Amino acid sequence: MKRFLLVTLILLTMISLWSRKITLDSGIDIGFEYDSNVVLLSGDDQDEFLNNDNPEKYLISALDDMIMNMTYSFKLKNYFFNGHTQIDELRLSFDKYLENSVKDTGYLSFGIRQYFNRKLDLSFKYYYYPQIYVRQYHSVIDDEYHKFEYSKNYYTADLKWDMHKNLTFRYGLQYSQLFFNKWFTEYDAGIITSNIYMNWQPVSRFELLCRYGWRLSDADAEEAFAEPELIDVIKDASYQSNIYSCDLKFKKMPLKTTLNLSYQLETRYFDSEYEIDTYHYGRNDYIHSIKTSIYKSLHKNLALVLKAEYGFRNTESPVPSVIDDKEYSFWKTGITFLYDIHLK
Repeated sequence: MKRFLLVTLILLTMISLWSRKITLDSGIDIGFEYDSNVVLLSGDDQDEFLNNDNPEKYLISALDDMIMNMTYSFKLKNYFFNGHTQIDELRLSFDKYLENSVKDTGYLSFGIRQYFNRKLDLSFKYYYYPQIYVRQYHSVIDDEYHKFEYSKNYYTADLKWDMHKNLTFRYGLQYSQLFFNKWFTEYDAGIITSNIYMNWQPVSRFELLCRYGWRLSDADAEEAFAEPELIDVIKDASYQSNIYSCDLKFKKMPLKTTLNLSYQLETRYFDSEYEIDTYHYGRNDYIHSIKTSIYKSLHKNLALVLKAEYGFRNTESPVPSVIDDKEYSFWKTGITFLYDIHLK
């Protein structure tokens, strides 16, 4: 982390010194959100939690929660590369849960977007998540419940090309590294995602964005153990998935608002070859997400976003109890205020 901050500071300093002209901007986003199912429990698990039937299985204090989010961004616009526009951004974000502090999380990111002309640009971003808590799970090491949590490195590369005045093509490549705590090292994974986007804007008031993504997650599984033959159940969470999404954007709506509607489906197919690994062997997940948001400009530098989301997961498995444990649903709603600050 210290090395990352040092490199980021050096890059920003070098660019500011070498650029012929720079522009500095920053922004603060403050949001409040309600989440109906913070650790994505199934219906049976929710009943078990509410009845306090298996307390060691749950570290949370409540099924739902209010979340406060604060994000600060610092942007530096320069012309370092052959006179073309470059935008460098440093971002810090934090989520605070009112009831379930174990779910508190955040990230630090740095990104560069380089424009080559009016129609073509390339961006790179890096995100660091120091801790992401999922829920309590049994460890194969001692057969006891422990925090199922990990840290994450997330890298992205994105190429955008305005093919036509009404049509934009974008290709994105992402790579994630997941590092779990000592109780769940078999879940350490490298995840690569390849995305193709097409954005169509036939008129100024309407946009359609379609996406197809392919994802491959390669978990360590038995390679995480020096002596895997001593482990009763080898859990292999490796999977492949297809991601389909469609976004509709309606601009210049009443009260000068912008309405967004989106739907996403991820079809996830697990690769485990161990029949005793009942939670992954022969399992398929179908993860749905429906979102809507309204953007409203309040002032020259101030805007707000009202948002809502409904999501659910359907599961197929040769073991009926796995289906009962892994299917869930949730809904979220919230408001975010966006404030831009021009520094130079």
